Amino acid sequence: MAKNLRKTYGKADAPLTVALMRLIETQSKSTVANWTLDYAETKILPLFPSIIRMTSVPSTR
Repeated sequence: MAKNLRKTYGKADAPLTVALMRLIETQSKSTVANWTLDYAETKILPLFPSIIRMTSVPSTR
């Protein structure tokens, strides 16, 4: 079965994308997970102020 391609905002072979993928490949799963969580909390969540943050979940960082 053919793999469905996903729509993206850039090209997979763009220099910055390739550099980021190489960096991600050298990191552990927990490092990548912590980076994405931190990015989402600082950059994306402020765009949606109506979302209530869950405070009862303990942080593992």
